[in-house]
Amino acid sequence: MNLFNRMFVVITSLCVGIAGAVLLLVASGAVEAREVVSSGWFYWRLQDLQNVTGTKETLAVIGLAAAVAAATLLILVEYVTLALGREALSVTGEHSGRSKINTGSVERIVGEAAREVRGVSKVRPGVRRKGDGIIASCRASLEPGVMISDVAPQIEGKIRSAVESGTGLTVNAVRLNLEETHEKERAPAEMTSG
Repeated sequence: MNLFNRMFVVITSLCVGIAGAVLLLVASGAVEAREVVSSGWFYWRLQDLQNVTGTKETLAVIGLAAAVAAATLLILVEYVTLALGREALSVTGEHSGRSKINTGSVERIVGEAAREVRGVSKVRPGVRRKGDGIIASCRASLEPGVMISDVAPQIEGKIRSAVESGTGLTVNAVRLNLEETHEKERAPAEMTSG
């Protein structure tokens, strides 16, 4: 799942969790509607929820508690997924030994390899595990006049070579996102009259 989708899930879960918690407090009688909002459409809906009794009240409380629990669970799953994604990468050595390499170290190797190519200015590297190897990604800005088609194979080769020789990890794929940097327009020279 890409970053946009992850952020969407987290933000939606936060909204559902907070709204569900407020509604749960009102439905259970712990908070009155006027303590949440003083007037308007939402106030009257909260009043309706606050006035529910019997089976409907029980169902509302159970449903809202389930919504809050589901939102909390989604946030925890996203946190754990991100935390596990940053864990060390395992490498099997020539003599059956296993080593662990910090993901950030591999990302630095990817970034340095990409910067070695002439015409590459800004680099944002990334690494994620894929089967027995990794997928290296690189978002880079190119200096004005540099052709993407000229540097893309060079960047890919440098990254693959640097990671495989420097870490022993297999690079399953190299994903590049290259963009040209345009020169900023110069401000007009100041004219002084005299």
